[in-house]
Amino acid sequence: MPRLDIYAGLYRPAETTTDELFLGCFDGDGVNDCCHLNGVIDELQFYSSLKVEVNDTLMHTSCESEEYRRVINNTVYDITNPKGTEIVASGCFRDTLLTIDLTFLPSSEITIEESLCKGGNYQLEVNETIYDINNPSGVEILSTVDGCDSTILINLNFTDEIVEEFNVVVCEGEDYSVEINGTIYNQNNPTGVEAFNLDQCDSVVMVNLEFAEPSTDSILYSGCREDGYSVVVNDVIYDETNPEGVEVLQNSFGCDSLIYIDLEYIDGGCDFFIPNVINTKSEYPNNTFQIYTSDTCEYSIEKFFIFDRWGAMVYAGEGPVSWDGVFNGKKVGQGVYVYYLIIDNQCSSLTKTGSIVVLN
Repeated sequence: MPRLDIYAGLYRPAETTTDELFLGCFDGDGVNDCCHLNGVIDELQFYSSLKVEVNDTLMHTSCESEEYRRVINNTVYDITNPKGTEIVASGCFRDTLLTIDLTFLPSSEITIEESLCKGGNYQLEVNETIYDINNPSGVEILSTVDGCDSTILINLNFTDEIVEEFNVVVCEGEDYSVEINGTIYNQNNPTGVEAFNLDQCDSVVMVNLEFAEPSTDSILYSGCREDGYSVVVNDVIYDETNPEGVEVLQNSFGCDSLIYIDLEYIDGGCDFFIPNVINTKSEYPNNTFQIYTSDTCEYSIEKFFIFDRWGAMVYAGEGPVSWDGVFNGKKVGQGVYVYYLIIDNQCSSLTKTGSIVVLN
């Protein structure tokens, strides 16, 4: 007996007054004999108005080494693309929204490598295989609880002499000492070589104690007042109200590290001297109008204008201020002139106005 699924949907054809019809789908051989609706109706019109959809999930869990893959709607799902959704169409007006969820479990690799004495009668059992001086190396495959392979590489090196290192880093000034083979090693005796004989095998230990000095660092800043700069060190806020200090941190060896903080906030208030008279017949610099200040002052001229007594502009410029009393290639007439300056003074902008006498 063929399978029958009944799906309800809203559809209102012109020849009926009902809003609800029922679609029956059978396991037929083709589209035309798969679905029917209590009468004859255009299949394409019915499919576009009756959205029949089912949900399904493709879940798979495997090991990375299995290289599992599936192709759905020309999209490849594998370890590089493990999740997604696809709409799979059927011939029965019934789409399937398929959710793909692939999980890949990693395989593990473990290396067992040891240096051993020949006379020690050492044995290691892995996967019911005995590894010793007669069978020193091999590869074993185990299955983990999730079913993935775990590879174990075994390499036992049997020798007449074993050399080992004993390296320790401690902080300078710390009362650290260690006794090895009856010898005391500390800051006064930080290095040495000790020899043992165990199981007919010489064992040499290279001792090296390193005493690390405290490290230092600085945080320096120079800026303008009320610029908002701050820095946090050891949960302490350093800013304009708390500009200096020393903090103790631990470096990578666990030793003290000193951080010096020095923040400088300046007003930018340089002192300027602006002359009020120049003589174009004198020697430099008395024959040039320019600004004087200290060598440490950082400033720039944004605007510089000079006007005669009738308001006519005889000079305009920016950058370094230097006027020799010349306008349009000729010396200006003797008299009083007015200057207007805007100075960018590192942390502020200053406006300077005044008069200058030009003598010829």
